[in-house]
Amino acid sequence: MKSSKRRRYIVGPLLGPIPREGNLLFLLPAALRERVRESALKAGFSTSPNNILRAYKARPAPGELSTEELAWEYMYWLLVESSAEDYMKHFRGSTRKGAYRIPRLLAKTCPKCGEPLYGDFCPSCGERVEECKYVEVWRDKFACLKVLGPFKTFSKQGNAVKFTGDDQVFEIPKIIFHETVLSVKPAGPLFYIRVLTFEKTHQQ
Repeated sequence: MKSSKRRRYIVGPLLGPIPREGNLLFLLPAALRERVRESALKAGFSTSPNNILRAYKARPAPGELSTEELAWEYMYWLLVESSAEDYMKHFRGSTRKGAYRIPRLLAKTCPKCGEPLYGDFCPSCGERVEECKYVEVWRDKFACLKVLGPFKTFSKQGNAVKFTGDDQVFEIPKIIFHETVLSVKPAGPLFYIRVLTFEKTHQQ
């Protein structure tokens, strides 16, 4: 595989991530898989977490994914730095308008055996999983950890989750809730949340 100096590439759309032998594997939706000519590469895009600079997440457009692929729920685009130009060129794309930059990538795992899921299916247990566990597999170096609160309530409003206190309100798009909220800490009748956010200069 031809190597050159390290360059930056946008790759995607992708499905995943799946931790595998120290790397992250992302499967290819049918539309991208058809563009990849080399059969060995159709299995998916694999990279070290250390190569990922940014990650973006969006919902698929109606009809964009097959019925089987809809189990993955979302699609991802990555900004990757790599010297493997001949490999990267097969997966190049452009981020979708409206995609959210996310502070971390989470892999879905089986709550019974801990193995990574493929969509909503656990190959180890041989069954579909309704409630998965999330495991952090990459974090954006520009993501800032903050403690917000105290809050009194939280509610789901349209496509957002809203935390409300006496003097502050914090809203998160549902699609990036798990990537943003790390934990909730009760404090009597109130609660605080630990979140990952970006400063304005690093939001795009």
